[in-house]
Parts: sequence; C-alpha cells; structure tokens
Amino acid sequence: SDVYKRQSLNPSPEDKLTDEQLREIANEYNMQKMGYGNQPYIVFKHKDISREHLRMNTTVPCPYCGN
Repeated sequence: SDVYKRQSLNPSPEDKLTDEQLREIANEYNMQKMGYGNQPYIVFKHKDISREHLRMNTTVPCPYCGN
C-alpha cells in the first residue's frame, strides 16, 4: 500500500483567494474531510495550468500510532 496520499484542490478561476484562505481550505479538506486527523502534510500552490490550484501530500494514517 502507499505510504502517502496526494490530492489536488482546484478552486474556480473566478475565485480570487488569498494565501491564508487557501491554507484554511487545505487544512479543512485534508485534515477534516479526508479524515487524516493529525497526520503531517504539506501543501504546494501551483500555477502550472491556467489557474492556481493546490497540491497536497500527506502520510497514510497509522493505525498503530493512534492516528
């Protein structure tokens, strides 16, 4: 099985979000909605397509670690 997961969040091009808003969205999506609890994660803001989007990497929850 994979030891990490990757997700991509793609806000609408019409949404003009600040870096702080993007951080809040990434935290809510990755940690709360995806159920990763307190797993470490990193978020990258990308502009490699016609709009800004986020790429997030996180470890897979460890059942032996209480996560």
